[in-house]
Amino acid sequence: MLGYGALCRGLLSGRMRADTVFDGDDLRRTDPKFLAPRFAQYLAAVGKLDRLAQRFGKRVIHVAVRWMLCLMILLIRLSKPLDRTTVPVRTEN
Repeated sequence: MLGYGALCRGLLSGRMRADTVFDGDDLRRTDPKFLAPRFAQYLAAVGKLDRLAQRFGKRVIHVAVRWMLCLMILLIRLSKPLDRTTVPVRTEN
């Protein structure tokens, strides 16, 4: 399961708009990513990613989840020691 932070506190859900309001003790009320002028810049970037994803029949949330899963797989693979005995060796005939 992906953490909330991994999806940039919901920003990569594709559901936020410029008029989104964060109430109460929501951490995003004081997070610089969610304050002007950065919030507008982030929304513009998410919009571009969403348009790109739609060209492939997906949405930005799908791209974000796929990216995180690929990163996790890469980290798992990199964390395992290399077994040099299974590396194919090229031989000449």
